[in-house]
Amino acid sequence: AYDDNTGDRLRDAWEKANANFTELYSLFTYNIPFAFNTETDDLSISSSAITFVSPNFDINVTGVSVNVNTPPVGADATFDILVGGVSILSTTITIDATTTNSEDSVTPPVISTALIPANSVITLDILTIGTTLAGTGGKSYIYYTKA
Repeated sequence: AYDDNTGDRLRDAWEKANANFTELYSLFTYNIPFAFNTETDDLSISSSAITFVSPNFDINVTGVSVNVNTPPVGADATFDILVGGVSILSTTITIDATTTNSEDSVTPPVISTALIPANSVITLDILTIGTTLAGTGGKSYIYYTKA
């Protein structure tokens, strides 16, 4: 007896997959968390503030977010995520001045390229920072499903 849609979806996926875990695995959303600044140091404008390699399988990006410990003041902080040097966003990630996360931003990020091939080089650029206070303690998340 399943009492929510997730249970029904999982049961249906299991039956359809017939022991093939690919479809079942693709139902779940995962995230790649990464820190791109120390907890106390000011953010600074940077190309490739952090560089890492995507998982060993293709992924579909379903969301992106950034948060900071101390908010930027005087101006918004903006960020871009690039794969192989090319942005995956048509609207970059923004943390509005005096707030600590992009989820509350007036302008949400827009993903223009969702598919990231296995073992791709991913970088985060810091495009703008607060002018009175830069902000500190940057962390970012890429939410994805397996392609």
